[in-house]
Amino acid sequence: PTLTEVSNSLDKFVVGMETTGCYESVKVILDRDGQSPAENGKKQNLVVSLAEKTWYKLYVGGGVKGDPFANGGQDLHNTKLQLETSIGLRNLFSGGCCDITNLSYAVDQTSTPSFQLTHDRPLFPLLPPHAPAWRQSLHQLRAGNPWHAHFRASVDTLDHLHTRSCRERQSSLQMVLSNTPSTNNKVDAYKAFKWIAVLRDVMPRRDASLPYKCDSSAELLSHVGPSFKHSVLYEYKLNKSISLDPDENEGHVLSGYQANWSFELAGPPGDVGFFKGWGGLNLNIPLLTPLNETANPAPSFASYLLQGLTFHAALQGGFLRNLAFGDLCNNNKNSSNICDRFFVGGPNQLRGFMQAGIGPRAKTGGSSVPGGDAMGADLYYTTTLATSIPFPTLANTGIRLFSFVN
Repeated sequence: PTLTEVSNSLDKFVVGMETTGCYESVKVILDRDGQSPAENGKKQNLVVSLAEKTWYKLYVGGGVKGDPFANGGQDLHNTKLQLETSIGLRNLFSGGCCDITNLSYAVDQTSTPSFQLTHDRPLFPLLPPHAPAWRQSLHQLRAGNPWHAHFRASVDTLDHLHTRSCRERQSSLQMVLSNTPSTNNKVDAYKAFKWIAVLRDVMPRRDASLPYKCDSSAELLSHVGPSFKHSVLYEYKLNKSISLDPDENEGHVLSGYQANWSFELAGPPGDVGFFKGWGGLNLNIPLLTPLNETANPAPSFASYLLQGLTFHAALQGGFLRNLAFGDLCNNNKNSSNICDRFFVGGPNQLRGFMQAGIGPRAKTGGSSVPGGDAMGADLYYTTTLATSIPFPTLANTGIRLFSFVN
């Protein structure tokens, strides 16, 4: 290899080590004695200097609660403020192999507690030493050895009282094999294989004056009770969009694309069975060519803004096919479980509509859902067309003005 190729490989190594979140700095010195690797045909010595971060991280404060199981078609339940306490441990179990362990406990504004334990580490040290072929194949990957193993255990309660008059208690285990650490979300292409086991319990809203009376629709009551989902999932995200071009007009030109798709198969030993897929595509296309600053060194402010005029198009969709597996997974009488259905609406998915505001609904709902409980669906699609320009006086901050139609 040439000196340039070696230098590029070392740069990738440094970036990969820094994205693990375990090191303050990573330095690599190539001891080549004035010769390039190709000149002497000998192996070169590398001096690697690692400055580790403190082995622990403690946090006590506030945050915003989100849904760890929400996907591109399910509703994002109303966010809530919460009090968080967490501790993170670095390089605790693998002798410097960049493992990160986090333990967190939180209580939201409705006094609902949640607990989560995660552990992330590179895949390489997990492979048995008597399998040299596997270990060597990982090192020969074009991108190096980026694959990580991630474990998550959590206990939480999701609040759907404002969309379908119920709450959903979850106790889950996840094992994830991905091409990047869970702490790094800046990769161009994210790929992950997941094993999921989650015990869910749908609890209907109770009447305020009669605790033994349910304040929800009859359609939703047919879905209450526990269910156990056991599934495998493949997820792919290609992120080439929503990026400002720093080389054109001070970085306010928006261009690129983003695509994602996921497939999930659930079955025994769980009591729900289905095959499910969802995904989306987003396009960002500049409508005007960049200004020629040589021909027009002092363009007008209006020309400057119009130069950032961008067309946006988005398409999302998903499907769910119920599977009985010979009546082994038939706890809901050949109907999909409401926890697995798609719910559409809300500012993060379809602007102009309330949370879960589109799709099948019950004729009635609880006192918190006067329009009827949202029941979800097994098939959905959404499209959005939009144009945007940089916000006047704030063009270089990334803030933009949008007009759209769904």
